[in-house]
Amino acid sequence: MLDGASNTIMIGELAGRNQLIRNSVAVASTNTSAIYQSKFGGGAWADPTNGTWQLTGRLYDGTSDRGPCAINCSNERAEAGHGDVSRWAAGLYSYHVGGAHVLLADGAVRFLSENLSGAVFVALISRASGETVGEF
Repeated sequence: MLDGASNTIMIGELAGRNQLIRNSVAVASTNTSAIYQSKFGGGAWADPTNGTWQLTGRLYDGTSDRGPCAINCSNERAEAGHGDVSRWAAGLYSYHVGGAHVLLADGAVRFLSENLSGAVFVALISRASGETVGEF
């Protein structure tokens, strides 16, 4: 790990994955994206469809399939009808106010603010890009 174990996220919170949540509000189960999430959202860390995901973020209201918000705006795995989206992830999601917990590669558990810079978040996800993130 070129970035250092204390600067690399190993596991992060993804709460309520089989129910679509945007901006802390559950989306109606009749919504096309909510139906997709209920079937393919993945509820367990051992979900066989988990793999290398592309983090896309969402808008701050939890909508859209790309945006600057990667913590607590949505737990959406993918948006239905957008090609091969089986590996797109909105980012971290928890029921905690203000952020989500992550496990770093050095064994430390940290609470990441939902206001964390996207550049710092991306640096924490990568393990060998040579970024030094400092205090976060």
